[in-house]
Amino acid sequence: NDEVEAFRRYVYEGGTLYASKNTSLQRKDGSRPGDFMLGDVFGVSFLGETSESFTYISPSEEALGLFDGYDDTCPVGIDEKQIIVRAHADAKVWGKVVLPFSHPDDWQNFTSIHSNPPGRPTDHPAVVFNSFGRGKCVYVTASLEKYEIFRKIVVNIIRQLCPAPSFEAEAPPVVEITCFWQSEHKRHVVSALNFQMEQPNVPVRNVRIALRKENRRVSRIKKLPDSIALPYQEDSARVFFVIPELDVFGMYAVEYE
Repeated sequence: NDEVEAFRRYVYEGGTLYASKNTSLQRKDGSRPGDFMLGDVFGVSFLGETSESFTYISPSEEALGLFDGYDDTCPVGIDEKQIIVRAHADAKVWGKVVLPFSHPDDWQNFTSIHSNPPGRPTDHPAVVFNSFGRGKCVYVTASLEKYEIFRKIVVNIIRQLCPAPSFEAEAPPVVEITCFWQSEHKRHVVSALNFQMEQPNVPVRNVRIALRKENRRVSRIKKLPDSIALPYQEDSARVFFVIPELDVFGMYAVEYE
């Protein structure tokens, strides 16, 4: 479909992609094609799913630096099933699935009443790096990104994919930030949303933004729509500014000469 082809073209033309678990295993109408629709981009083929509901990921030797201290003696423990895949010939396996000593649903044979430690290494890939066209992709067989405790691992993977990101932010997890280039106005538009589970929102202060400017010269940064100017600093590659206070939503224009 159009979405699948858009992602495929984006990576082929030089984009980078992080994907996990069930991504592209289901069509819009709910039907399942039987394999990843983006399997050529991910560098894997779908084989099934673990029956174990608590699983582990053991990093490969070359990827140890990405896994924040985890290794084969202390693998990443994930409270969910993992997808079982076969890696394609040119893909690199950065981690493999490790299963617990016993099945979590087995009430007669178990290692501990409190936990089910890793005990059965497998050859099933868990983290796969793949080059596709001019771009690259990392596919993970579990939804690693949804666990706050593994945030640093995910960030390390993203930085491996994209060592010079288009923009970065220092903000609490409740803040969502997007950035778009508006060529007709010669500007970047940064939008920040403060969305908290408990209402009303507590204002967030001093959200720091770093934006890659691509050899452009900044003329000004302003808050929209009232055009209040914001101070900024810049170096040869990036421009830096601070959102002093974010109640619910804010939009900011970085304008260039």
